Amino acid sequence: MCGINGIIYKTKKADSLEVYKMNKAIKHRGPDDEGVYKFENVVLGHVRLSIIDLSEKGKQPMSNDGRYWISYNGEIYNFKEVKKQLLDLGHKFFSKTDTEVILNAYKQWGIESFHKFNGMWSFAILDNKEKKLILSRDRYGVKPCYYYNDNEKFLFSSEIKGIYSSDINLELDKNKLTYNQKSLEGAFTTIFKNCDIIPPGSYFIINLENYKIQKQKWWRGLDNLPLINVNLKKIKESLQDLLFDATRARLIADVDIATSLSGGVDSSIIFAILNKIYNEKNIDKNCNLNPFIVQYDENETFNDAIEISDYFNKK
Repeated sequence: MCGINGIIYKTKKADSLEVYKMNKAIKHRGPDDEGVYKFENVVLGHVRLSIIDLSEKGKQPMSNDGRYWISYNGEIYNFKEVKKQLLDLGHKFFSKTDTEVILNAYKQWGIESFHKFNGMWSFAILDNKEKKLILSRDRYGVKPCYYYNDNEKFLFSSEIKGIYSSDINLELDKNKLTYNQKSLEGAFTTIFKNCDIIPPGSYFIINLENYKIQKQKWWRGLDNLPLINVNLKKIKESLQDLLFDATRARLIADVDIATSLSGGVDSSIIFAILNKIYNEKNIDKNCNLNPFIVQYDENETFNDAIEISDYFNKK
């Protein structure tokens, strides 16, 4: 988990200090590092949780050519495969990050690069030459991105508190007070005036000179429905293969991996799969499978978590 922030100023000079305030408000998302980049009327911010390439080369906002800059939260699980394609096309890399893979992929394929990524993300790419900012969100909106837009500024952040901590006056929208949180999220908005959510599978292109916003969908679930086998046995086998492949993909990291176990269906499946694949030759030995289990009042699955941990002889 990292955090992204940014402001496009429409009526006054860019102020880096305002984005530093936003960074501070979401510092819990990225305790390892932070950065700010200013270009004309735009300021990008980032707080980093180092997972891939722990060196200074992974610092964000990042650029490898001075034209394109990125602030990114997420992980691209197939970044090594995409990187190989880009190397074959002549691209150069100065880090081992998936961040730089996104940058070069965008240079090569533009918006179409999003379709190549298997992962979760929310990122902003600034194009200094064409004077535009691209905001992109993953297929199902795993990684959050809120934005605020009025006559003076356009702001975005991984959390509302990032926007709230800026110099704008974020006000409650009385017309939305009767809506519950799920209804607000379903409408891709918030309880605040002028503050909305970038929809999943969408991207915005913001012109930095006239401030017009082009809003587009790059992914539609109904256009990408999987083929379902009618044979129950094959359905079970297919589901198991998908779960194992998805879990393996998420073990890519340059830090130790831990697991939490609630005793519910999701965490128990993941924990069981991890224990089964951990001895495979192609899995790095950087996963500690002694799970974190939290006990609290009214936790009805605590004993289930203990039981499954004991089943796999873990502490």
